[in-house]
Amino acid sequence: MKIAIIWSWEGAERTYPLWRDGHRAAFEELGKYHDVKLILGNKLPDYDIDFLLFWDDSNSDMFNHIDKYDCRKGICLTTDPHNMNNLRRLDVVFVESDPIYNTVRSEGIRCIKAFGTDTDFFHPNDEIKKDLEYFYPATFSDNWKCQKDIAYLGNKLTCIGTVQPDGMDGLKTCKDSGVNIEEGYFPVE
Repeated sequence: MKIAIIWSWEGAERTYPLWRDGHRAAFEELGKYHDVKLILGNKLPDYDIDFLLFWDDSNSDMFNHIDKYDCRKGICLTTDPHNMNNLRRLDVVFVESDPIYNTVRSEGIRCIKAFGTDTDFFHPNDEIKKDLEYFYPATFSDNWKCQKDIAYLGNKLTCIGTVQPDGMDGLKTCKDSGVNIEEGYFPVE
């Protein structure tokens, strides 16, 4: 199967080399069994494909282009679903959290909850001295990553990541609770 995966976010090309999580591992796992091409940035495939998968939100500009492709289509949804009509145009919607899953499913849209960790890269290692008591490397997102729910750990917790539009309350809660915060993308090593 020929699969085009599009991460159309403007910072994709700059971020991809630093990005290591279960999402990327899933794309790599697909590549073991299928012909997968990852397209970074605001580009579209110019070859025949069997499946078009994009990683974006329900208001993505990609919806202006998907009808050009005669194949199955899906999205790895990055935010709360704001445009259900766009999501209805897809064969499948992949989400990370129960609240988003429940919202999309309640609209009769085929939805699959998919969440994971790249266990080849992230795994327990008792030989490494831990400098931090609690460490949470994840984008700030109130509905998905929920840092505000563990902000009570205060300065024992270090959170690192970018801030999604829906993550401002969680970021503020963490700051107000004394959580150590590093914003941005960092090499995963």
